[in-house]
Amino acid sequence: MKSIRKIAVAMSGGVDSAVSALILKKRGYDVMGVYMANWNMYDEQGHCSGEQDYLDAEKAASLIGIPLRRVSFEKEYWTQVFSQLLDGYENGITPNPDILCNKHIKFGALFDYAINTLKVDWLATGHYAKLQYSRNGVRLMKAKDLNKDQTFFLSQVREEALRKTLFPVGDILKSDVKKLAEKSGLIHFAEKKESFGICFIGNRKFKDFISEYISTPPGVMVDIDTGRRVCRHKGIHLWTLGQCIHQPSQSSAYYVCDINPASNIIYVAAGRNHPSLDCHQIFCAKPHWISGRHQKLMETHQVLVCDVRTRHRANFTKCNIMFFGDKGKLVVDLAEPISGLVAPGQYAVFYDGNECLGSAMIVGKDKYEPRKQFQNNEICHSL
Repeated sequence: MKSIRKIAVAMSGGVDSAVSALILKKRGYDVMGVYMANWNMYDEQGHCSGEQDYLDAEKAASLIGIPLRRVSFEKEYWTQVFSQLLDGYENGITPNPDILCNKHIKFGALFDYAINTLKVDWLATGHYAKLQYSRNGVRLMKAKDLNKDQTFFLSQVREEALRKTLFPVGDILKSDVKKLAEKSGLIHFAEKKESFGICFIGNRKFKDFISEYISTPPGVMVDIDTGRRVCRHKGIHLWTLGQCIHQPSQSSAYYVCDINPASNIIYVAAGRNHPSLDCHQIFCAKPHWISGRHQKLMETHQVLVCDVRTRHRANFTKCNIMFFGDKGKLVVDLAEPISGLVAPGQYAVFYDGNECLGSAMIVGKDKYEPRKQFQNNEICHSL
């Protein structure tokens, strides 16, 4: 760490990145801030708070006493994140834009820009995660504040980038980050409302936003057990596996258990505890391992025993991971079923204790077989 002199901090206008820059400045490093403009907020008629976030980042940089550079990755974001999001929803899968953004933009385009153009030694961000460095590589570890841990979203980041990355707030509780901001004159940032969800959507409902870009044909929702039509839907892009369907005429709620893009049919199950929502086995695309040691293990066709989670904040589940096929795909056998939280396009993220090993995109799960033929009965409602 003694060789580090110049550090670029990705500043978002929030308290975490502001305090990260503050910590590094106090430690005596040559710090500069970088604000990423990934979305053209002017096209969205003010829905995205990007311009205000930039002004906040500018204010934070001024208070801390560091320069701030604004850089646009709109083209990269559109092609590597947003286009993949649209393609996924059009084909009935549910992408994770946060994981894609970290992989391709923050620790892809921004990292390369910081190292190669700004000529800094390292990149720092306000993520809640920790890194352990050694001659053999780097390990991605859970943050001290497990409630804020963001390793799930960093699970596709390449090791080469993590080798030159710092997470200054990874060893600090969120409450202490805000206290440090208040003590250092960054009161505005300590009090600023924390942003959640996808930045380019802003305050709009997701269904309204995505419908501006995608128009899949309407279809029907079918009871997976009886084969009877439950209602119409306005497009498969508006639904994901495990999603609840509120039907005023039904005594119990339905849940999406399968989506068939070819027939445009969404299969639904009555009740949250329906067996079609349970997953005992997950099929994944080629995995990304943060450390090469796990790749070597899998290449020898050994079984990797670890924990897995398929959504941020979901419970961890014990599993056995094995390669299948000739393209490096994975089959993940679960020690106990996961209910309603396994959707194609999302990611299975693997852990060994506090270490995040990497992740793989989910392409499918074990099927619930008893499905009767679709019956063309009367429609109840249109959703």
